[in-house]
Amino acid sequence: RGAVHDIAVGMLEFDGAPCFVTIHQDLSAREEQAARLAASEARFEQLFAASPVGMSVQEATEGRPIVEVNDAWLRLFGFTRDEVIGRSPTGLAITVEDGLPHRTASEALAGQHVRSLEFRARRKDGSEFEAQVTLQP
Repeated sequence: RGAVHDIAVGMLEFDGAPCFVTIHQDLSAREEQAARLAASEARFEQLFAASPVGMSVQEATEGRPIVEVNDAWLRLFGFTRDEVIGRSPTGLAITVEDGLPHRTASEALAGQHVRSLEFRARRKDGSEFEAQVTLQP
């Protein structure tokens, strides 16, 4: 396809006469970078979705809403995606110990590593299992 250029034209006065000013910018590098980023994001999405390990992504904001989970996470906890997205772990009651998700997230947001913290997790059907959580700031 070749190089892609952005051409911007403006007007100004130069030596008392109106003139067009043309700026040419090669956008090829920016397009190549965008294509590499899109390919990298697609690979991440494939790895995330296909992982046999349950994974979730939560906002680091008040309430810590879940923005994405993979199928392994859904199988582990017994929820559907629609039941989980936008809700917090506390709202889903997936930990037996009240306050654990908030406490561990607060530690991670404060720059502290939470490594292999053992706790009891709870599935949608109420059954419990031993789990470990690791959070990195």
